Amino acid sequence: MKSLSLLFGSIFVLAGFTQASAQTLSEFRLDMPGTDTEEFVELAGAVGASLDGISFVILGDSGSTNFGGQVETAVDMTGHVINANGFFVLAKSTFTLGVADLTDDGMSFENSDNVTYMLISGFTGAVGDDLDTTDDGILDGLTGTIIDSLSIIESIGSGDIVYGSQSIGPDGSFVPATGWLCDSGSWMIGGFSDLAGNTAGADNDCTPSNDDCAGAISASAGANAMDNTEATTSGEATCTSVNKDLWYAFTATSDANHSFDTCAASGDSKIAVFDGACGSLVCLGSNDDSCGLLSSVTIPMVNGQTVLVQAGAWSATGVVIGDLTITNLGGPAPGDDCGTAAAAVLGANPFDTTANTTSGLSEPSCNTAAIHNDTFFTYTAGAALDHSFATCG
Repeated sequence: MKSLSLLFGSIFVLAGFTQASAQTLSEFRLDMPGTDTEEFVELAGAVGASLDGISFVILGDSGSTNFGGQVETAVDMTGHVINANGFFVLAKSTFTLGVADLTDDGMSFENSDNVTYMLISGFTGAVGDDLDTTDDGILDGLTGTIIDSLSIIESIGSGDIVYGSQSIGPDGSFVPATGWLCDSGSWMIGGFSDLAGNTAGADNDCTPSNDDCAGAISASAGANAMDNTEATTSGEATCTSVNKDLWYAFTATSDANHSFDTCAASGDSKIAVFDGACGSLVCLGSNDDSCGLLSSVTIPMVNGQTVLVQAGAWSATGVVIGDLTITNLGGPAPGDDCGTAAAAVLGANPFDTTANTTSGLSEPSCNTAAIHNDTFFTYTAGAALDHSFATCG
């Protein structure tokens, strides 16, 4: 297959046709481990809405050196309606993930290239037709009215031209094996092997896998993708209230201060970092606004220590999209917290609090305010004498 040097990605140009809003594409599966027995597409719409004159069409390259626009599948759904659950499932006869409203074993769900799924009213074409004979991204051979369309992307900037008004993918270096439409209007990529994640004929579940503490996903130093659009608010929080939160687990690979921030994201965020296990979390630190309306908190960690990070929005409906960035800041100096107190000797003990964090309020018995950027020492007396501890020098 040749690739087009022009970037069409999810850009589409439709000559002489309008895109109406009625039934919508809402879920699909085009690949799975082993034999592809569970391929399907789901439509959503008003209960009882007629599908007369509406066709499901897949555009690709038909395995040729064509750049795209070739009809690989065309199924006329005349005589059918949106079912009592508000969906319509079109699948092959081997389908077992739900109840199919219409089966057609002639459908071709290409799974190794960019493709476009379309719902078209009044389509009169046939499998094998080239609707973009000049390979310029314009469907000059299309008849009918496009109701909905989705580009399913394996590679951006190469591969076949796509024509969808929405897009999903890529999934790493692969075309998404499955995906579903969320209430926000965006599409979520599902797992290649996770057939249980499909909800054919029922409402889509767009809750992120790390929506609560128990589902915390592994995070690494650097940028970790964050999008709380479909997240819910956890009941578990002891640092500060974080709305529509996502959870991450991070393990330090050296003794160092580590910063956790959302400064590269958009929105108004809050962040909290915990030690311990879900249900018995211990707050290590939290932040609301540090970089504008976004958040940053620095925590001293030791090699092998795992913390749980809760990142989300300031408001109950806030959306934060971007990255949770984790940075190894070096250090900390010995004694940055009580548990790593450095041994002091009689005489001068140099210290530098520049990179240190604030451990918390001083002991009430000390009768003083909080000490910031603090350093801890231990000292063992060599004789029963009065001792002074001073920073005067």
